[in-house]
Amino acid sequence: MIATDPEKILKIMDQMAGLEMKVAEFYRTCAENREKDFWSEMEKDEVHHAANLRRMATLFSAKPELFEVNRVFQIPAIHTALGGVQEVIEKIHSNQLERNKILFIARDIEQSLLEVRYGELFRSKDMEFQKLVRELQSQTRAHKSRIEKKIQEVQNGSRDFKPV
Repeated sequence: MIATDPEKILKIMDQMAGLEMKVAEFYRTCAENREKDFWSEMEKDEVHHAANLRRMATLFSAKPELFEVNRVFQIPAIHTALGGVQEVIEKIHSNQLERNKILFIARDIEQSLLEVRYGELFRSKDMEFQKLVRELQSQTRAHKSRIEKKIQEVQNGSRDFKPV
């Protein structure tokens, strides 16, 4: 059975926004070392994603009766993801990860966010909510595509590139 307690759903949405902010921190950390424009743009989008999730929570909170909850993420799963991203950030700070590995991790993070499928968590006829969901999905797909393009550039331009 799907939990429909509005308070629990709002807490989960807040945690999901926190995960987007943690991913933004990951990209900001990447920007400290190289390719500042590439990573900074990704960071900016993740901050925007978090704002979208908070707006979605506000819309839900105002009129929960307009929403159908299809599935809910569990807070421990979100905490596990947060911890994983934090661990990667710490490895970057201590120079334990090479550029190619960071790109693969970034791609995997974006794939994980795509698998969240925000549009399947809730259904609503609220047009603003639908727009926010589409924007989140579209930007996340674009992120993954940009990272895959960057991986290809690295592979094509570096003879010593070794996939992890």
